[in-house]
Amino acid sequence: MTAKRVVHIIGTGTIGEPLIGLFLNLREQLALDAVTFHKNRPLLSDRAKVKNLIRRGAQLVVAAETMRDFEKLGMQPTYDVQQALEQATVVIDCTPDGVANQHKTAWFHQMPTTTGFLAQGSETGFGKPYACGINDMALVPGEDRFIQVVSCNTHNLAVLTDTLALADEAPDNLLEGRFVCMRRASDISQEKSFIAAPEAGKHTDPTFGTHHAQDAWRLFHTRGFDLNLFSSAIKLSIFARFSSRKARSRSAIVFAAPNSGRISQSA
Repeated sequence: MTAKRVVHIIGTGTIGEPLIGLFLNLREQLALDAVTFHKNRPLLSDRAKVKNLIRRGAQLVVAAETMRDFEKLGMQPTYDVQQALEQATVVIDCTPDGVANQHKTAWFHQMPTTTGFLAQGSETGFGKPYACGINDMALVPGEDRFIQVVSCNTHNLAVLTDTLALADEAPDNLLEGRFVCMRRASDISQEKSFIAAPEAGKHTDPTFGTHHAQDAWRLFHTRGFDLNLFSSAIKLSIFARFSSRKARSRSAIVFAAPNSGRISQSA
């Protein structure tokens, strides 16, 4: 009998929720038997999101002691945490602020048969840093079970460095890389971190500046490279106001923007 292919995702936030949806959309193409997701707290404000994921075919996982609390709010769990981890083929931990590293110590090290574990960019030390198309050759099948998928900023720095300076050249072709990372203060799904004016980040490392260059260095170091990289960062407040004679409905704007040829689908 063929073993089940189960992807287990921990977290339903900025990274977790869309990732669960992605695996649900690609379930047949990836030949997945199940997509399970771990929700930590039973919050009424998250009920619509959780029930929508369940409706689409995902299976809710909660701690055994919180099952009744979820049920009281109309969210029906399928498994407790231990049950979900025991059947998982791959675990993707989307929790930030060192929580994934805590899970690695408490849970993942006790799971020798699971194929692999992935964590997000903030979880330095979780496993080998990885960015698609940058250091695929550094991954060792069967050995690298713990992978840290680097952040979007690190992906951007790495792609620019690889495309413009490395490509088919030796690493000494890059004399230096200096970057300024500019991003919005918060994501659409985040209610905090609003700023009224641009905010410059501190250079916390004398060699790399901000952590962005250091993260990119770690990524290329898996290929044996020691690159001269330095980064600065700034957060931007995003505010726009328009006045027009003729109003347009929200649905018309949503339909027109991606088809205008001027705004990308990923914007």
